[in-house]
Amino acid sequence: MEHISPQETLRSYRRAAVRFWERGRLIYLSALAFSSVLAFLLTTDAGPIGSYGPAHAFGILFAWTASFIGANVCYSIVHLLEFLVMGSRSEALFHSFRWVILAIGSMFGMALAFVTAYSLFWSMRTGIV
Repeated sequence: MEHISPQETLRSYRRAAVRFWERGRLIYLSALAFSSVLAFLLTTDAGPIGSYGPAHAFGILFAWTASFIGANVCYSIVHLLEFLVMGSRSEALFHSFRWVILAIGSMFGMALAFVTAYSLFWSMRTGIV
């Protein structure tokens, strides 16, 4: 019987966690893209997307970039939860609810992405900064 070191055990826990959550990130980002496209389609009644000057374009670009970074930072918090339960008694329970956590987090992210994208697209179409 081969003895597995604690470092090797921790490494295998990390690999499994990163593998699951990084695959889940594809689902998460696809869900956010879907809500953004839906927001774009729902704002078409506000008119065409226009150019209202460089300050407006910079504001929109800044808000879009901050939203993208914020969404990925929020998603990365789940890695902390995973690492906190590694090797503990609650690890098996946490692993059984991973998909539920991913689904709830994705729906929450979709709601935030929709509201943000809707306001950004509305602003781009009406010239409100």
